[in-house]
Amino acid sequence: MLDQEKKKRGPHTPNGKVNSSQNSTEHGLRSEHFRILPGESREEFEALRKSWLDRYQFHEYADSAIVLMIEKLAQNDWLVRRGMQAVCNAQERFAEAELTNQSEEVVEKLERRLLLMLRYKTSLENSFSRTLREIEMMLARAKQEELQERLVFMRENALVLSIQKVQATLGIPLSVPWSPAPNQRRAFEQQQRNSSQPTTESEPGSVSDPS
Repeated sequence: MLDQEKKKRGPHTPNGKVNSSQNSTEHGLRSEHFRILPGESREEFEALRKSWLDRYQFHEYADSAIVLMIEKLAQNDWLVRRGMQAVCNAQERFAEAELTNQSEEVVEKLERRLLLMLRYKTSLENSFSRTLREIEMMLARAKQEELQERLVFMRENALVLSIQKVQATLGIPLSVPWSPAPNQRRAFEQQQRNSSQPTTESEPGSVSDPS
């Protein structure tokens, strides 16, 4: 048992685990939890976050789930900008190493880092695009669902009015609950659909043409 414990790699103490989880904060592109790094502006991030919230938060179909996605989108946007800066820094260091004729080992190390930063940047851009598309799709679904609910309400309301009209014709008090037979209900619905269709104008020379 002790031999197995000794073979385990990685930190064992709580402080060591915390430090290990933050190893990637050197560039901040792989951290598990989003954070503002030293040297970055909290005010600039809040301004960016507010701009995305202002764009979507007050949308008529926005709900709490969409607001959470907007928060994620703002963080992704910030990470993309951080990734772009990391790529620029890596490019500068790599170019400087080549111009100053540094050792091949140093140049290769900086080149590997540049390629790594480019991969991170691409991954972050893809994550941002996916989040943005998901927000747009959620808003579109919410709009479609509301339109369907309105359509059902309008149809039911029209049917109720048709039934009330028949009750008035038959002398049945409106206070008395009355429901048509299935064949009558279908007739009311067909009548409502026909009445909602636009009428076509009579062509010249037809019977109804006064000329």
